Amino acid sequence: MMKILEAIYLISTTSEAQFPISTLPEVAFIGRSNVGKSSLLNSIVSRKNLARISSTPGKTQQINFFGIEQKWVFADLPGFGYAIISKEKRNE
Repeated sequence: MMKILEAIYLISTTSEAQFPISTLPEVAFIGRSNVGKSSLLNSIVSRKNLARISSTPGKTQQINFFGIEQKWVFADLPGFGYAIISKEKRNE
């Protein structure tokens, strides 16, 4: 198993215009709110707090991008299903 030595936060955004421009492969973590997407990401990179986690559903409200070993980009997407947020925010 490969050990990941470098994992860095790149940017958080909801605007496609601000997505990082990269030729690297991108892995997106997507699923329902509070299912453990951010925890899985942290586990893969052997870090406890690279991706912020919470026991409250809906805390991730932007797409968070992380650079991994200068070989991949991980995208931690907002969950869907349980978050209690306004309709405007949900549509955004």
